[in-house]
Amino acid sequence: MTENFFIHFEQPLALNVPRMLCMGLLGAGLESTLVNYTSEPIQIHVVNRHTGERVPIKYIAPHGFIFHFINCYEDSGFVVVDVVWNNSTSPIKDFYIDQLMNAQKHKFPLDTGFARFVLPLSVQGAKEGLNLVTLPDSEATAVLRPGTKDIVDVNKDPIFDGQSLTL
Repeated sequence: MTENFFIHFEQPLALNVPRMLCMGLLGAGLESTLVNYTSEPIQIHVVNRHTGERVPIKYIAPHGFIFHFINCYEDSGFVVVDVVWNNSTSPIKDFYIDQLMNAQKHKFPLDTGFARFVLPLSVQGAKEGLNLVTLPDSEATAVLRPGTKDIVDVNKDPIFDGQSLTL
């Protein structure tokens, strides 16, 4: 959260309740109960902390999995969000102890790194196809989706590209 906003990443990951009820009988772990919709994007919701109202912009980010928020702040009409980002289709299983030990032993990089998203708080006067992010030193993009007035496609800033987590 920032001084004025709550930020929520709605991830394309769902819990399969019947699988959850049977996981003890089957000797299965938590990851077997999760369904990862790999063709679905992440929706980002921004809510005003003082009024409880959602910012009337729908932010859409590419598919991925957010583990943790690192930092959130407001800057010149934008909310900047830094997160731990995972590209994997099995993000929970990647962090089981045997997977982590194997990655450490063989020096495999994890499919996890950092991402920064820059979310404009207003799209008034925005033109389709133009990047709305005007912060200096940011290469993040936020583009008004063609044919809409309130849907913004966001892509992470490449500031952290090539920096995956290793053990």
